[in-house]
Amino acid sequence: MTHEEEIEINYLKQPTVFDKLLEPVHDFVEKQAQQLPQSRRQTYPYLMFFRTLICYLVSGTPSLKLFLNTLLNKGLLPDALKLT
Repeated sequence: MTHEEEIEINYLKQPTVFDKLLEPVHDFVEKQAQQLPQSRRQTYPYLMFFRTLICYLVSGTPSLKLFLNTLLNKGLLPDALKLT
């Protein structure tokens, strides 16, 4: 099972407020992900990238580098956001 499939299963079981916010664009993002060419070097799925980018935009963190280095990489974001 891929990480993206795991997210989809968790989303269907118990959506968070963050999932509810993304719900209106969920189908569009999935279609976009399917249309993009896959690279074997790609380590971060498109759906995860999209969720991370939206989380960054609504977090108010002053820089994406700060968001990734401190919040995401150090595990300071809630697991319920499903960003890792």
